[in-house]
Amino acid sequence: MSAKEDGRSARSLETRGRIFQATLKLIAERGAVEMSVDEIAATAGVAKGTIFYNFGSKSGLIEALLTYGVDRVTEAMSAAAQGKAPLDAMTAMVGTLLDFVDNYHGYAQLLVAEMWLTKRQWDETLRLVRSRVIGLLQDGLDEAVRAGVASPDLRDTGLAASALFGSTLVVALDNRLSANPRPTADVRDELLSLIRARATG
Repeated sequence: MSAKEDGRSARSLETRGRIFQATLKLIAERGAVEMSVDEIAATAGVAKGTIFYNFGSKSGLIEALLTYGVDRVTEAMSAAAQGKAPLDAMTAMVGTLLDFVDNYHGYAQLLVAEMWLTKRQWDETLRLVRSRVIGLLQDGLDEAVRAGVASPDLRDTGLAASALFGSTLVVALDNRLSANPRPTADVRDELLSLIRARATG
């Protein structure tokens, strides 16, 4: 690839990043349904046609944003858990997910609003988001059970991982709205209390 092509690619990535950030800002303020492509373009400082050129439509933009977000959070969760003992890995992954919600709460609001609805244009992408994040959490729980540091009666780790994912999103967003928000570490420890309660002595 030539230097000229590299420059175009870098500018394209930077433009897409600005559009994503503008979209997240508007979702946090107004919700995904209420925002318009005109508002996204104005907030991102780009022409409306740039959004259609890059994403095709508002739905295409949201699908791309969902994929972009899940790529970032799963990479961060995996890196945080790398090389750690099972319960420490779970603590690291949930802490990373909480930090992600705090930094990108518009993305978390989008997930909470859309994740468990049906007949959305981005259903397949939402299923991918669920499977990737919940899959990481389930793998962590499976490791804890196999290592003997969680009780064997934690039989349905998939269900537990799904509950942990949904709880983390909702609790983290609720904590942001609290008049006296609790430290992330405290929120994380409360979310993991069930797992810790099952740990063998």
